[in-house]
Amino acid sequence: MEQGAPAIRGGALPRSKGARLTHRSLLAGIEVSASGRPVRPGDVFFTPFPLCHVAGYQVMLHHLFRRHAVVLRRFGAAALVEAARRHGVTSLSLAPTMCAPT
Repeated sequence: MEQGAPAIRGGALPRSKGARLTHRSLLAGIEVSASGRPVRPGDVFFTPFPLCHVAGYQVMLHHLFRRHAVVLRRFGAAALVEAARRHGVTSLSLAPTMCAPT
């Protein structure tokens, strides 16, 4: 198997687990992301996920289309809102637990 990039997956497991992604699976993930979330001129995408997570496909997709992507060093609701306002974010991805009150 030709390895394209390592990725972290969590799923229903209590701990994150590493996975090997092939170049083909990376391209397939980008294609699926592109079909489900079109990238328009002027879009600024925000991701609070680690880039080693499969959600990193969205960042790759935006770079592919030469659009801007905003990445937080560490997730926090206040940091998310501040970064979104500062960078004019037009699109973002969140996990349900990120929206839960603390």
